[in-house]
Amino acid sequence: MVYNGTRMSYRAYEAYENGEKPLSKWKKDEILDLLSQESELDFSEMTLPMLKEFFLIKSGWHHTGKFNNKTPFYRFEFDPESWNQDQIDYCVAAKKGEKKQKKENNYITARIIYHFRAGSRKHPIYNSEVEIVRFRSLDGKVKTKNGNKLLSKITILNEIEKTDRFLTDGEFIKEVNKNEK
Repeated sequence: MVYNGTRMSYRAYEAYENGEKPLSKWKKDEILDLLSQESELDFSEMTLPMLKEFFLIKSGWHHTGKFNNKTPFYRFEFDPESWNQDQIDYCVAAKKGEKKQKKENNYITARIIYHFRAGSRKHPIYNSEVEIVRFRSLDGKVKTKNGNKLLSKITILNEIEKTDRFLTDGEFIKEVNKNEK
C-alpha cells in the first residue's frame, strides 16, 4: 500500500477525485447541489442525516490516516424516477412529527423498587430499595442512590407525574409531599 503523505492512500485520493468521500465529509450543500443538477424537486427541507440516508451509497473502503485506518467511502446516487415532491414532503413531515412526539411527557416522577447486591462476592447480600426518582423515559436509565439502573431492571410501583420537562427540586419535593399525604 502506497501512501500520499500521511493522510490517505493513493486509491483513497483517487476516490476523492471520483466524487467519493467518507460519510463525515459530505455536507448538506454539496448533496443539495448534486440533487439540483439531477432534478428540479426541492430537497432543501430535508435534514443532512435524511439526505445521507437516501442519496449516499457505500462504495467501498480505503486506508486513511497515520495508522492506516479502514475508512468506508460513499458516493452520491439519485434516481429521479423514484422521487416526487409528495414523498419529500412526507419525509419532512414524518421527521417533524417525531420531534414533537419526543417532547411530550417524557419526564416521569415515580416510586420505584429495584434490587441490588451488596457485600462481597464470597458473601453477597441482596437488598431491595424503594425510592422516588425523576427520570427521562427515552434514556432507558434511572439515576438512583445506588447508581444508574436500567429501566428494564426496575419495577415502577406507581407513576406520580408525567411532564414535558424536569421538575425543579422545589417542585419535586412539593409533589412528593403532596402524594405521600
